[in-house]
Amino acid sequence: MKRDMDTIRTILLEVEEMELGFEWSPDNDLEAHNGHLLMDGRFAEGETDNMVNGTRRVRIRSLTWAGSELADSMRDSSLWAAVKSKVAAIGLDNIPAAAIAEIVSRL
Repeated sequence: MKRDMDTIRTILLEVEEMELGFEWSPDNDLEAHNGHLLMDGRFAEGETDNMVNGTRRVRIRSLTWAGSELADSMRDSSLWAAVKSKVAAIGLDNIPAAAIAEIVSRL
């Protein structure tokens, strides 16, 4: 399964809005995969459990500093649309997270 930056953006913004003591959990496999990637990339803190039936259970408690910075760079819908337009030829999912933040800073 591939990384999906629109899903990453949604997860980051949802986690950021959570009240202390709550956990974000995915609604589908795409969210579970991308939530796991956020933790693997140290953008979020939580747990991932691989279940016996082959599915993955993901629980995110909070964003790290890097995750908060990434959420800040992706928050504005019009800026996000501009980023997607700028990198359309390459493909948004092929751009590193740090490059996305850099693109936003130049818009």
